[in-house]
Amino acid sequence: MLLPVCIIDGFLGPAESRKLLDFALARPDKFQPSGLAQNSKPDVIDTGVRVSHSYSGWLGDEAAAFHAAIDRSYDRILAETGSKPFVEVERETELVAHRDGGMFAAHADTFTADNRAIVTTDRALSLVYYLNREPKAYSGGNLTFRALVGNQTRSVEPAHDRLVAFSSIAPHEVERVNVPGDAFADARFSIACWLLRERVSD
Repeated sequence: MLLPVCIIDGFLGPAESRKLLDFALARPDKFQPSGLAQNSKPDVIDTGVRVSHSYSGWLGDEAAAFHAAIDRSYDRILAETGSKPFVEVERETELVAHRDGGMFAAHADTFTADNRAIVTTDRALSLVYYLNREPKAYSGGNLTFRALVGNQTRSVEPAHDRLVAFSSIAPHEVERVNVPGDAFADARFSIACWLLRERVSD
């Protein structure tokens, strides 16, 4: 069974999406290899699982329009992902660049087992917002969802100013990205955002 996905095109509009992209393009030196949580340790580099670069600074006011757009679309996101309303206690955001060879193997965003010890809240909803120069200079990089049971999959193409929202328990992967010449400006940029709720149970 595949969990439902919400897709919103033109999420920020031309001006605000261009502003966020320009912010990323102007700071290539602020992107560092992306980490992941393994065995209760955050930010472990494992290129067999994840190959990307994450912005190491603070987004701050640059992401204000993005968060405001989430708030405006909140009811639609809940409805189309089949999620029940919950009390949001925190948001996490990560600005990511996938260059040539970038990928993220199949995973779920909600921490399980030992990794739950890293945080005291749970990710309830995952949102991925895409940014890229147009025309798009890369290929691949689809966001592919896997069924909780069975072999069914669904792939969503990354497109500039597109938001994809889904339950954080949904298994998904970033397929390999191909960037001829591997120019930073030609990368597949995205903002990952997680809406967190209080821990349901231990």
